[in-house]
Formats: sequence, C-alpha cells, structure tokens
Amino acid sequence: MSFNRQHTCLASIFYGFCFLIAVKSYFDYVLLHQLHTPVIWDGGVDLLTYLGLTSGVFKSITGNQWLCYSFDTALLILPLVLVFQPQRRLLAILNFSIWLVYFLIYNLYGTHQTHALTGLLLVHIPFLFYQKPSFHWLWNGVRYYTLWIMSSAAAWKIIRGTAFHPQQGKNIYLQNQTGAIIESGITPLQSFLLSNEWLLNISFPLGVILEGLFMVGFFTKRFDRLLAILLILLIAGFRLLADATFFELLILVLPLWYSERVSKTAAPA
Repeated sequence: MSFNRQHTCLASIFYGFCFLIAVKSYFDYVLLHQLHTPVIWDGGVDLLTYLGLTSGVFKSITGNQWLCYSFDTALLILPLVLVFQPQRRLLAILNFSIWLVYFLIYNLYGTHQTHALTGLLLVHIPFLFYQKPSFHWLWNGVRYYTLWIMSSAAAWKIIRGTAFHPQQGKNIYLQNQTGAIIESGITPLQSFLLSNEWLLNISFPLGVILEGLFMVGFFTKRFDRLLAILLILLIAGFRLLADATFFELLILVLPLWYSERVSKTAAPA
C-alpha cells in the first residue's frame, strides 16, 4: 500500500473515532453547552490552561451559550467531513484547534483532571502532516507515548508498593462499586466476584504485569499487535473492576497495530 493511501485510510479511521467520541460526549452530557460555566476554575494544571483562563478566553466561550453550541457543532461536523476528505489540511488544523480548546476547558472542572482525551488529542498531530518523514516520526512519537503511559502506570504501582498489597484488587473494587450496589442493587457478576475475592485480588497484580509488558515496545516493534490487544483488555478491565471508563484511549491501539506497516511505508526516501 502506498504512503498516501495508507495515510488516508488511517486518517479516516481516526476522524471516525473522533466523531464517535463527540457523540459519546453528547450522551454523557459533557459537551460545552451541557457543562455550563464551571463553579470552580482550576488553572494550575498547565501553561496553556493558565493562559486561556487568565486571558478570559475560556470564560468568554463558556459564558456564551451560542458560542458553546458552535464549538459543539464543530466537534461533531468536522470529524465527519474529514472521514471522507482527510487530506483537507485547513480543516484538519481547525479540527485539532477545536478539540484542543474543548480539552482545555473540560479540564477546568475539578473532577476532570485525569481525562482520557489526552491520547485522542496527541493522535491528531501526525495527521496534520502529509510528508513521509514527518508523519513517520510523529506516528512513532505517539506510539512511544502509548508505551510510556502504560509502562509508567506499572512502575508507579510498584514504586508505591500497591502492586504487592494482597487485598488491593478487592479494595479497589469495593471502593468503586459500593455506590452502584447501594443505588441499584447487586448484579450477578458483582455477587460472583465478591464471593470469589481471589479473582479480584489476583486481577490487580496481573494488570500491573500486563502494563509492565509495554516496556518491551521500547526495544522492538515485533510484539506491537499483541500489545494493542493487551491495551484493549486493560481498558476493558479498568471498566469492569475499577468502574473507570477510558474508552477514548482505545484510539492508541492504532499506532501500535499499524506501527510496523507505517515504518515500512513511511520511511524517508
């Protein structure tokens, strides 16, 4: 497959995923027109957030309902257009800018500081470039970012010692599921897991081991597709056991699944 065709196919997949995330955000009531103005602004996260907050740009956007609707419409429409016309550079830049503003404003809310949109935002960047060498290096950069967030998660648990706590899996499950059990009643799956605590307790160190396996990717791309499958399993595990939804991070499967093929196709001439 030629580089141009591969770039177009990957871009279409990516922008289709962006559209799905925008639709999901609508049904989660977290688009700008649904969030309204934050009661507590938190600008101490990073420089871009601080500049947007102190300049008044973010308050101007969130304080204007029609402007919020415009941003949200762009979040839905631009990715859909780019699915069919991914080579439109100006539209790609505009789409990235809109998602960046949405990401920064979203992070102003106190409970959103660990939002999983970071990966989606970074994957935008390679598709702003259409030359082989540029796309190749940026695509690999996103791949290394994916390896880093997963392997560093394992390192963090090991350094803190939680990976060695015998009851950590059960504690995490109870902490995240108790509210749902009280509110809606216990489900057969929850009953089964709580009746077999060893499954919960073994799932946590197993997850740490799987996260640690991503370190292999720093030395070879031979196992990248296996790592892509592990990433899907880990995200599913987070949702099942920790009640944490990182659906947006599924886009990071893309640079792992197509890492070898991109390297061969996009190598500098």
